[in-house]
Amino acid sequence: MEVDLLRIDERSVSNFGYLYEGLSNYGLDYIKDWKGESLGKFSLSIDFKENEENSLQLDFAKQFNEIPPGIYVAVFDSPELRLAGWETRPTQWFQRTNLGINSYSGIQQTTVEIRNFSDLHPIRLVEIEVIAKNNRLLFKGETDGNGQVVIPNSFLRGEKGNSPAFLLARSPKHGLSLIEFSDLKKKPRFLIRGRKQEIEQDLYITTDRDWYRNGEEVHFVVVGRDLKLKPLPEYKLIANLVNPQGELSEKVSLKLDEFGVAKGEFFISNSALHGPWSLEIKNKSGQTLATQKVAVRDLVPLTLETAISTDNESWRAGEGNRFEIQSNYHSGGQASLMSGDYIGYLKASNQHESAELKDFYFGNPKAENRTYEIESKNFQLNSEGIFSGNYKVDDLSDNPQGLYELDLRVNVQDLGGRPNPKNITIPIDTHSAYLGVRPNFQQSLATGISPQFELVRVNRSGGLLPLLDLDYKLSRIEYSYDWYYNNGWRWNRSRAAETSIKFGRFQAGQINDLPQLDWGNYELSVLDISGFVTTYEFSVGWGADGQSTADPEEVVLSTELGPNREYSLRFEAPFAGLGTILLANGDLIDSSEVAVKGGRNEFKFTAPEGLEPGFHVLLNLKRPFEQGTEHLPQIALGSTWVDVLSANRRIEMTMKIPDQITSDQDLAVLIQADLEEASVVLFAVDEGIHAINDFQNKD
Repeated sequence: MEVDLLRIDERSVSNFGYLYEGLSNYGLDYIKDWKGESLGKFSLSIDFKENEENSLQLDFAKQFNEIPPGIYVAVFDSPELRLAGWETRPTQWFQRTNLGINSYSGIQQTTVEIRNFSDLHPIRLVEIEVIAKNNRLLFKGETDGNGQVVIPNSFLRGEKGNSPAFLLARSPKHGLSLIEFSDLKKKPRFLIRGRKQEIEQDLYITTDRDWYRNGEEVHFVVVGRDLKLKPLPEYKLIANLVNPQGELSEKVSLKLDEFGVAKGEFFISNSALHGPWSLEIKNKSGQTLATQKVAVRDLVPLTLETAISTDNESWRAGEGNRFEIQSNYHSGGQASLMSGDYIGYLKASNQHESAELKDFYFGNPKAENRTYEIESKNFQLNSEGIFSGNYKVDDLSDNPQGLYELDLRVNVQDLGGRPNPKNITIPIDTHSAYLGVRPNFQQSLATGISPQFELVRVNRSGGLLPLLDLDYKLSRIEYSYDWYYNNGWRWNRSRAAETSIKFGRFQAGQINDLPQLDWGNYELSVLDISGFVTTYEFSVGWGADGQSTADPEEVVLSTELGPNREYSLRFEAPFAGLGTILLANGDLIDSSEVAVKGGRNEFKFTAPEGLEPGFHVLLNLKRPFEQGTEHLPQIALGSTWVDVLSANRRIEMTMKIPDQITSDQDLAVLIQADLEEASVVLFAVDEGIHAINDFQNKD
């Protein structure tokens, strides 16, 4: 086998399209001619056993007299590989450096920290450069005694060619290090939580309901606060009503009162389009601060209020499951002996309902619509307005397309024969455990990169289960495309061949020892002992971003408040090393270093005053490594949010209204709250309208 080692000119990386990608002969020639130099070639004789995993450590320093610090790529080739010039060779990118880079991006500034790899000490006087996509120098500075340099974010807000591309660190003693710097908000998926807040103002909007008829008014309330929960008095806003075609229908100007509250209304004309409408609240600069979706429909208020209850939150497949339907008139009284019907639709999904599991993929991919009508039945309520039924979903353990749920739709007819609908969605439990797969890359992976996957094993409600022995298989998939003519050329794709790349058994939360892959379609199948199978399809080389898939390990943090604002921070560390505990809100507030042992740890820290509504606790755990040692994973990260709310933020309120009034009486409303002054907005809404749209103000 022949090995070609090339060094990349660090000032050419901003417009170098092959960076961190697998290289063909064409890519090699391009680097030699334009972007770097070849240090030379050497031959390597290997004696590997076929169909077994083998490893070999190469010391390039023994092959070449001098390897200065820099960015390198090693390309491997052999006649036995039988590769054409345009095909990707086995490729390994690496940097020779003793500079480790951490960056923390806040709202106003970005802090860059430089430490050496050997003992994790901070390094002073390291030259830091931020390079734009057009090779322009955006920022230049040096690290201080703590190994840190602060970059104002105003230097990093350029667009297109002037946007940041890379951060380059240089030191005469420790070499150079390069990291991608194009997306400062990019981070491991397990750290992505909550809602991104781009500006200092935070607005909340609510409406009296979410369905309206022509000729009615939409009443809404806006509450404004800054990120420290202080009201925005006299803050001016624009409220827009946008129709289903995206056209501005009406707009009004608003100004928040001393409590940061404003109310308004829009009139829905008699000729208004039916469909989804939206309310948009914008500031004077035109930035959208809050939106609320509503609908315009032709509706008649319902006369019956129907409820569906079940014995269990989820139903077992293959077993009978009891449910109960109860219906009452809004005017009072039970819907005795009224007729109705129900119908069940079984749905298969590859996504779990839990927000914590939204990025994980469950089950097998299916192109067709996976909603099935499985049972319909008529019924009659008893004298108390109740019907009890038993519903059995067939055993689905041999058909694990994904996560199943039942959409149970009920109609109860009132005295006039008009249906009053109600539905409920019930998770269906088909297996004792379910496997979720989450790739550490986007839908497509660059050629020459080893894919990595994170796995989770849960029960049907989303509770975590221990990862037992799991079987996996990585395969390359070949498709054939059958073309036909029907008002234009069309095609059907069918699976033609499958080639096994690697298979095995593991018991861990990640699969990270897969080989580098060439252009094509692939799938990863993982089998649990419960019989549940998850198959994730992905492509290599199709529009990939070319980024490395290496992710740090996750550390789950928990905090407990003690006296005098002293907190206890607890976590399980995957390895021993140096930990940095950081407190942050919009930007970094404070940091401290601790010696972390592998396993359970607990540390104390004191939070500064005035951090309402809360702050983030971040943990950056690093371990040193020496030359010639295996160094991955070298970083583990964790984060958690700590609420800091003063007692007067939590309003205790009661509201009393009469159960019944006559048409000539005023509605008296008594509100009691533990406040001296407050802004109050009351909505009076027809109960039949609320019964139709099931509207709830979930905030």
